[in-house]
Amino acid sequence: MDDYEKLSDIKFVTGPQMLVMIITIAVMLQSFSYFVNPTAWINWQLLVFITSTNLGAVILAILAQNSADDIAAVQRKLFTPSFYRSMNALSKLHGLLEQEAQKKGNNIDEEIEDLAPKLYGLFRAYVDVKASQEKIIPPDPIVEKPPLVYQEDDLFLVKE
Repeated sequence: MDDYEKLSDIKFVTGPQMLVMIITIAVMLQSFSYFVNPTAWINWQLLVFITSTNLGAVILAILAQNSADDIAAVQRKLFTPSFYRSMNALSKLHGLLEQEAQKKGNNIDEEIEDLAPKLYGLFRAYVDVKASQEKIIPPDPIVEKPPLVYQEDDLFLVKE
């Protein structure tokens, strides 16, 4: 299975898997009580443990939800209907190229490796000829020298 198939077939923890995990943990913790005599000190320690794990779970759930909200906001900006239409068109083009390569008994990866330098050369020659015919001179970009001393704000992105 390649990376693209893994990406399209992500496995999440299912409800039954969660139930099995919870029941297993409950059985393990309950079996502990059969081997240890309860005392006030042990009860107090278990209460603190239960409270801290529950509070930790709530805090982590809130943080996870905030992260999910941030990811969702970015995805809404990036994955627009236009993006999906473009990906669909590219996917169809890839499928057609693959079919043509198979008809000729070739592998699509080998075909792309063979065609890429040729297409680059063709496009490069076209752009060079067109630029010389129309006397197009690319602008000389202005590059500023970097400062000798950096501020911490220059080095790290701060989420606002």
